[in-house]
Amino acid sequence: MANEETKTEAEKNVLLNENEKIETKKTKHELNVNGTKLKYSATAGVIEIKNKKEKVSADIFYVAYNLDVEDKKERPVTFVFNGGPGSSSVWLHFGAVGPRRILLNDDGTVPAPPTKLVENDYTWLKFTDLVFIDPVGTGYSQNT
Repeated sequence: MANEETKTEAEKNVLLNENEKIETKKTKHELNVNGTKLKYSATAGVIEIKNKKEKVSADIFYVAYNLDVEDKKERPVTFVFNGGPGSSSVWLHFGAVGPRRILLNDDGTVPAPPTKLVENDYTWLKFTDLVFIDPVGTGYSQNT
């Protein structure tokens, strides 16, 4: 599971209920990227994967970012995975293409906790919606 300091607001709003299922949560945000204001939605949730007998065999956790635009049909979507095993999409999420990133030291190393999240001037959200997917066995994704 993600460290509390490195979670996005969408991830912080994902709650486990008494059945240990993750509820889908959606939040609204604004981001200033090089002087341009981007309004977007963040959605965190789980997609259930069923086997041939229609029994849930895995839960795939995702965080999606959608730019608030009028014509959503023309907006591309990029699905972002990390390689694993054992590594969720957090490194791509907070280190590269997500709307916020971890503030690194001047030499590019990760600072000691607690880390700080800052707006990401290099986010891909400017030109594509983003869906970060954690492979089963990483992050909140799991076999059932």
